[in-house]
Amino acid sequence: MKIKIAYILLIIFVSVMCGCQSTPSKEIIVNGGNGELEETIMSETVESKQYLLTDTIEDSSEATGKIEKAEIQTEHWEDTYALQKLKCEINAEIMVPENGICPVFKVKKRDFNEDIVKKIVEYFTIGATGVRETSPTKEELEQKLIQTKRGYYVLDDNGGRWETYEDIEQRIEELEDQIKSAKPEVFSPVTDSSYAFPINNTFAMPNKKRVYVRATQQRIDVFPEKAGCVQPESWIIDGDAFPGEPVGTTLKNVKINKDEACNLVNSFLTQLNIQGLGISKMEKARIIIDYTYETVSEGWKITLSRNDGNSIPVYINSSEVYGLLTYQPENYVERWRQEKMVLYVDETGVKSIEWKNPIEVVEQLNENVPVKDFEEIKKMILKYIKFAFTYNYGDSDITEQQIKLTKVILTNVLIPMKDQPEYHMLVPAWIVYYEQEDGLGVYTSILAVNAIDGSSIDLNFDGPDADSH
Repeated sequence: MKIKIAYILLIIFVSVMCGCQSTPSKEIIVNGGNGELEETIMSETVESKQYLLTDTIEDSSEATGKIEKAEIQTEHWEDTYALQKLKCEINAEIMVPENGICPVFKVKKRDFNEDIVKKIVEYFTIGATGVRETSPTKEELEQKLIQTKRGYYVLDDNGGRWETYEDIEQRIEELEDQIKSAKPEVFSPVTDSSYAFPINNTFAMPNKKRVYVRATQQRIDVFPEKAGCVQPESWIIDGDAFPGEPVGTTLKNVKINKDEACNLVNSFLTQLNIQGLGISKMEKARIIIDYTYETVSEGWKITLSRNDGNSIPVYINSSEVYGLLTYQPENYVERWRQEKMVLYVDETGVKSIEWKNPIEVVEQLNENVPVKDFEEIKKMILKYIKFAFTYNYGDSDITEQQIKLTKVILTNVLIPMKDQPEYHMLVPAWIVYYEQEDGLGVYTSILAVNAIDGSSIDLNFDGPDADSH
């Protein structure tokens, strides 16, 4: 557990250090380009399907889901590319939407309103017997005290050990005082005021369980365990997802398969009339209690992102933006974070939701914008690899580095609009995934190429965006 938290904090630190820019000395201009991209988007529409790949195409059986199952075509790209001090192995699956349509949308940020929040919360709290403002209970504080007295878990040559820390006695004393003054839970009837912003409420359920809700106009979180977190299986396999858990541990009590989990998500989206989102990633996962390390559920962690125009939904984690081929961030450009929904699903249904950064489509700027042939895109990808690596490491004393391109996906990416700070565009773009290795292991990074004009896309954000739970 502590290892994973430390890794997230490291990602956040790196993201902040890489993403920070000096205070601009002139007026901020959103999308300081010359407007050529917007002119291209508005000037021509392809009236029929575009052939996005060149070789013999097979339908992909991968369930990269949407409300309707995504129709995806694939191709394989295999090659090697060498620069001084860099060896690039290309063994990548190319994925494109089967319909051959590449629309462009004008979008704006939106706020969650109390109506949608109420619908979502009611979905998770059917039959709730009461509600109260969330605050620590005596039982929760007692569990936290037990954990605090243990200290921190530290790895060593014998596996690991619990270790004390400097102000542990003060922290123990504070918790003991809180336990003495903790009052019993008192619930009020559920009324319309239970959904008024900002929400930080605990709902009592008939089975004696609790549902915890936090909501603002930009984020909604509903979770069944206040002191719990969702751990994907990839964390668990790495070992020490909780103290002393062996490397290679897998989840063996997931009671629904991938297709059944997808069906539950699709039903959830349909029932709540949530549109424009599709499944971009799913992985077996569990809910574990922070203080006791008790597993309360095994199921699936499912991430959804925008799929407007039947595009392939792709969620870009901020940690993937900072890799060996990082580009210099563009100056004076505001970049929005992707809309993201994360659901946890087990055999009983959808158990939790995290939904943030909502946007809405205000206009379709082009129904099917012309895009570059993928053979051209390949050349552009190699060009940007050369540029980025040379820019960052050309004069350094580093030894030879190796990367491996593993996947290239045509999706939609948010790009600022020329001098219109209240809007962004969703434009077709190629996301290139590559693996690189350092002293901590192998990790995945990305670069992005605009499918319309072949330009590189700056995906740097203005701060960290670590996944919660």
